[in-house]
Amino acid sequence: STSHSPALARRLVEQAIERCSVIERGRRLEAQPLRRYAVAIAGTAAVALLASAAAAADKKVVMQGKFGEVQSEQNVKPGYGPELGQKVRVDQLASGDPDWNGSTITLYEHSVSYPDTGTYAVYGVLAAPSGDKAFLEFAGEWDVVKKDGKFVEAPFAADGKVVGGTGKLEKISGTLRHSGKVTGEGGRYSIEMNLSY
Repeated sequence: STSHSPALARRLVEQAIERCSVIERGRRLEAQPLRRYAVAIAGTAAVALLASAAAAADKKVVMQGKFGEVQSEQNVKPGYGPELGQKVRVDQLASGDPDWNGSTITLYEHSVSYPDTGTYAVYGVLAAPSGDKAFLEFAGEWDVVKKDGKFVEAPFAADGKVVGGTGKLEKISGTLRHSGKVTGEGGRYSIEMNLSY
């Protein structure tokens, strides 16, 4: 009859709505763990990326060197006070870091020397085994240590920076410490760099 049809239709619609609600609640319950898993995975990936970027961005490199062959040198005394010097030298470097072990550095050095002390400034071209180069600038002081009036050693130390490069080292930057000493057997030193690239 026509009086039952609207009631039947209303009941069918209500049942359909209830079933849709049950299905939707189930979907929401299933979605919550999926969202948690997705957030956990994304967070872990972000932490890993940041850690690897930080490791690559900040790297400490220590190299050991000894005075090598002088390519050119000129010294002049202005008639008083210090002796002024300019020198170009190429040194071999060793490092525990395989990316830098076997590097060479060409030092373009300017010095102001007194009998027992002096200053030096260096523009350096550090050539890595890969062929890429880093450009260094550092300046410091040296002193003469004597015993019984005779030369024993001349310790030196300088601070500076890494100001760019070529190839993969084009964007390299950082700080450096150059320190060592000259003895009767020649000069030995270390370069400690804190690098970002």
